[in-house]
Amino acid sequence: MAGNALPPWLQGLVEIFRRAACLGLLLLGAWLFLTPAERLLRVSLPDLRAKYERDAALHGEDAPGFGDWLEHALQGRTLAVSGPEWAVMASALQSPGETPTGAGNLPESLAGNQGDGGKDFWFAEDSPLARSLDLPKNEFRYLLPKDAPQARPLGAAFVEARHAQAAPERLRHPGRAAAPWLLLAALAAYALPPRPSRHSGAARYGIASAVIVPDLLGISLTLFFFSLPLLIVGSTTSPSELLSLDNGWAVLTLSFWSLALLTAALPATAARYACFQAYALKEGLILRTLWRKRRIGFEEIEETRAYDGAERARLLARLLLIFGGGMPQTMGMALLISRNVEWGLELRLVGAERLRLMFNSLKNAGMLLAALSEAGVAVPDQLKRACAGGNDQS
Repeated sequence: MAGNALPPWLQGLVEIFRRAACLGLLLLGAWLFLTPAERLLRVSLPDLRAKYERDAALHGEDAPGFGDWLEHALQGRTLAVSGPEWAVMASALQSPGETPTGAGNLPESLAGNQGDGGKDFWFAEDSPLARSLDLPKNEFRYLLPKDAPQARPLGAAFVEARHAQAAPERLRHPGRAAAPWLLLAALAAYALPPRPSRHSGAARYGIASAVIVPDLLGISLTLFFFSLPLLIVGSTTSPSELLSLDNGWAVLTLSFWSLALLTAALPATAARYACFQAYALKEGLILRTLWRKRRIGFEEIEETRAYDGAERARLLARLLLIFGGGMPQTMGMALLISRNVEWGLELRLVGAERLRLMFNSLKNAGMLLAALSEAGVAVPDQLKRACAGGNDQS
């Protein structure tokens, strides 16, 4: 799809924005989707009678009575709480589904916080109810609701989200609700900005092979390497340990994120290919690059020669195979690079400046060579034969 004829520098900014915004939104979506909350507050109903019976069985005849044991168990570990929420929770946990305040009749403010099976309530660490508790982060406390003096003591403790499997999903991963919207925004950021306008008959790169495929490959690999530490560290320990030096997680995270930074170069290259065009007019060669449109007079071209980037491609493919750790993604990239060998035309201009035009994926390259020949520029015969033999892509 041809876009509006924007100034070259503005179109270059659009192409960079297209990919940067798309990738940034996808990375943010991956972070929100994969990163769990640090901790959740769990409010439950401990079975103190069962705990007493287990202790009594261990101590035999020396076991204290239930009243004395309960007084000792609660000593220094109680918090008095007030408010209708605590009374409703106490009632719902003691007789779930049976009272007017049971699992099916909870107020809206609490209904979404009940865990699987109605055995506990869960709250985000920064929720008003959790902040109102003077509860140490790593300690268990018994709660005594003032508005329900006959209720049994509730239990409260902060639990790491990765261990809170019974908690509602929206609390364990609070950012997941925004992830689909970020995906849609990323697709819009990539598809909606105007594409570069095209000159009829210009030598240019194919949109599918040189722009869309590198974009898809680069964005998917960047997401993959960015997300791996989130999956590994998030399932093993707290997300705050991603850059921890003590446990060695920082080495793993930075290694994968370095690979993500390398693969992000593919969309940057695709932006250059999307803008590139070369065509010949009477006054000279017109070269459109990422940032500017340039006219090169035929008299400025001192020499032309063919070049072949096969050796460099093989070297880069070997490096990916050696340092890629045998992962299928890096092996696929190495195969792609080794097969997509660059070859084309090198121009030496007045002042020793050199320009390279890759013909291996350049459409209408044969027409460009013919125009240069007609203007009196010597063109290597091997390139003429290569383009005539079906490698023109036109």
